[in-house]
Amino acid sequence: MLILCASSGLFMMGKVLHAHIVCAGLNFDPDTALHVKNVLVTIYSKCGKINSAWKVFDNIGSKDVVSWNAMLSRYVNSGLGAIR
Repeated sequence: MLILCASSGLFMMGKVLHAHIVCAGLNFDPDTALHVKNVLVTIYSKCGKINSAWKVFDNIGSKDVVSWNAMLSRYVNSGLGAIR
């Protein structure tokens, strides 16, 4: 469901799912947690919610190439300029 939100730019549905994950206290193995956070970064950044994307991105302990690409591509595509 999160991947559908990311590919379609469905911000509100993604935000609701994010809140549900947090409220339910779901514990994922490290690989799954990274995947979920990367998808959340993609959802928020595709919907122009860069601050929300940064909050999730900053919470990723071991960022991978997907994590970095999700943030960088939004800056390039939106013309926001330099990353902080």
